[in-house]
Amino acid sequence: MDFSAAGDWTLLNERVLIAATMAAARVVAGDGVIASVEVVNQAPRRRTGMRSN
Repeated sequence: MDFSAAGDWTLLNERVLIAATMAAARVVAGDGVIASVEVVNQAPRRRTGMRSN
């Protein structure tokens, strides 16, 4: 599954990531246990091997 945003591989597609995380949470914790998932920050800890623009 690709979580990168279309046209910019340095950003996350939040909708796809949240949907996948909620699906996994239902399997791990049970249906209805996890109410929501929120992406609060997309700042990387480090950028190794990325091109400078």
